[in-house]
Amino acid sequence: MAYDAIRKAKSLLIRKENIERAKAVLVRKESAEKTKSFLVRKVNAGRSGKSKLMICIEVLCTLVSNGRPMTLTQLRDKLEMDECRLKPHLRLLWNRGLVEEESFGDNKIHYVVTERGLKVLNVISPIIREAHKIQMREFELISNTLSGAGYS
Repeated sequence: MAYDAIRKAKSLLIRKENIERAKAVLVRKESAEKTKSFLVRKVNAGRSGKSKLMICIEVLCTLVSNGRPMTLTQLRDKLEMDECRLKPHLRLLWNRGLVEEESFGDNKIHYVVTERGLKVLNVISPIIREAHKIQMREFELISNTLSGAGYS
């Protein structure tokens, strides 16, 4: 009878330890899931919730990096953005004198960055680089948190 009581007590202790381990694993997983959902929200916000300013900067950078005038279709494909969403930003850049519309006889409008647009990019490019550094540090922190929680 005493032997049964000891065996039962050991069994209960083992169960309790297993339950505690399972709880710890769940807490780590929940923490990792919260971090992952934060990352997903941040990434999604970055894709769909870009400000007008960020889209305009992307348009200017794309035009400059391409090295030659681009059509609306080329810009749309390069930026992976709908034309109906891209057109207002091009119009805004055009109204501010940052891009020009040119036609080369092919009945298509081509967009090119103006001198003023280049000056604006020269002023804001150090700010953009610093923002990217900060963003990369945030992603590294999140990645390290996920790795520490058992997700790699």
